[in-house]
Amino acid sequence: MENDFRDWAEWIKAEGPAFFLRHHPSVQIESLGEAAPQWRCDGDIFAVEHEGVEYFPKFQFRRQRPHPTIRTVLQAFPPELTCWDRAYWFVSDDPQLGGRRPYKMLEDVDSLVAAAKLEGSKVVERRRQVKRNLAFYAQVGARRGLPG
Repeated sequence: MENDFRDWAEWIKAEGPAFFLRHHPSVQIESLGEAAPQWRCDGDIFAVEHEGVEYFPKFQFRRQRPHPTIRTVLQAFPPELTCWDRAYWFVSDDPQLGGRRPYKMLEDVDSLVAAAKLEGSKVVERRRQVKRNLAFYAQVGARRGLPG
């Protein structure tokens, strides 16, 4: 089971970014000028990195400026979430939002904040559970003399 999880995780790390970038057009940092890195540092937007290039999902912008909702929603996520976690949430159907995709609802700040907090806490808890499971299986394997 641990090897199955590792294989899946390796596939996600290798293929997930390319899949995301192919299906959700993004702009590279160069096309946003000098302001983009500062906006990212200030928490107004986020970027995802793939093969050494930072990408900024287009849905974060209105008229070449950060949409104000993005900052508010990013602050609602638990700090343990990665930028890829956040990007995936924004473009995925969310049951708490009636199956809608968050990036299509940027005018409904309160609903997005509530959904981001809930989904973020679920992701964090799932990761903790996976770590507990892996630790348990490692202990069982060690008791049986199996390699880790």
